[in-house]
Amino acid sequence: MIEIIGLYKSFNGLDVLKGLTLNIEDGKTHVIIGRSGCGKSVLLKHIIGILRPDKGKIIVNNTDITLLPERELDKIRFQFGMVFQGSALFDYLTVEENVGFLLYEYSNLPSQKIRERVKGLLSLVGLKGVEDKFPQELSGGMRKRVAIARALCLNPSILLYDEPTTGVDPIGADMINSLIRELHDKLGVTSVVVTHDLNSAFKIGDYISMLFGGKIVFTGIPSELEKVDNPVVRQFIQGSRTGPIKETDV
Repeated sequence: MIEIIGLYKSFNGLDVLKGLTLNIEDGKTHVIIGRSGCGKSVLLKHIIGILRPDKGKIIVNNTDITLLPERELDKIRFQFGMVFQGSALFDYLTVEENVGFLLYEYSNLPSQKIRERVKGLLSLVGLKGVEDKFPQELSGGMRKRVAIARALCLNPSILLYDEPTTGVDPIGADMINSLIRELHDKLGVTSVVVTHDLNSAFKIGDYISMLFGGKIVFTGIPSELEKVDNPVVRQFIQGSRTGPIKETDV
């Protein structure tokens, strides 16, 4: 589904991605872990084409999106749904308007059909009767669910999650993790999740990769992560201050 080859990206002379290579299997949930600031969100923005690499390829369904002009890239983006860190809902729009935003903007569906679609999506993520509420009237976990419903609005084949459990209490985080797993099983979508939450990674991931030093230093199934010998990976999953990772390393 997604192949990333030799990806490089720097900002103002700071190298963030340094030849990163990664394959995302069709229909699987692939979790990317790593320290805050290591470039996980930067990688997601490259996959969806928000950022362009300095060098390297990103191949989505056999198309190198790094070579596409913006209009062609927009067509590819409709294959994606993205759940942004912090949910990124529009405060001045109702829940119904947030979830149906892309349909209102880019489709010719009548408002009643869009509203029916939104109600179905909200039900899918475990929310009912909140269509006319505003984001500030919802809990953090509910806002996350609304953001997931919005990401599903155009029936994407690929879902991208940027730190989906950040800012949610442990019980709410477990509910979000369960929802991500349930949606994968129901819809069969390919999912890419970036997080530093190991509980989340182990619960939802078919595969887990670790990003460190601008490269992928481990990829495997969750049980392999628990047994890995790589000292960098071991230090991260143990949450230890002692080891090869220093305070300023990402």
